[in-house]
Amino acid sequence: MWNWLRKAARRCVDVVRGGWNIVRSATSSLRRGVQRVWHLWQTRVPTWLQYSVYGVLGLGVGMLGLYLIGFTPAGIAAGSVAAAWHSSIGIVAAGSLFASLQSVTMTAATYIGLGVSAGVLTALTAWFMSRGSGGPGDEEAGILLESFPSNGGLPGPSTKQM
Repeated sequence: MWNWLRKAARRCVDVVRGGWNIVRSATSSLRRGVQRVWHLWQTRVPTWLQYSVYGVLGLGVGMLGLYLIGFTPAGIAAGSVAAAWHSSIGIVAAGSLFASLQSVTMTAATYIGLGVSAGVLTALTAWFMSRGSGGPGDEEAGILLESFPSNGGLPGPSTKQM
């Protein structure tokens, strides 16, 4: 009499186990794929380019954070953390942190300008810091550095030993 219930329960358990195995296999494949891509990123992409991407991504995360706390391109979002901050300040003084954050998020050109600036500055910083580290992109760095004077173009004694 209860045989049909046992069979149905076993089938349900088998379906759940099968689904679990599919999910486990898919996540394992995804993990291996991400590890391969990360390895290629670390070994084949020049360091200066990696850091410029990190800089732009960092800026994007920062802008997203401002948006999430209530600084939007249309103004301060009602009921947000930024609205609460604004109400605690009262009249916002020009040049204050609050005014600067509001200005940054309301200007579309600022997004583009900051993104390009962050990318260029992080690329230059990473390029100068990674010279001679043996990482990808050192060949290009070496070629570019050969065109600069050994003393950096500054007046003063030569750096060559006598």
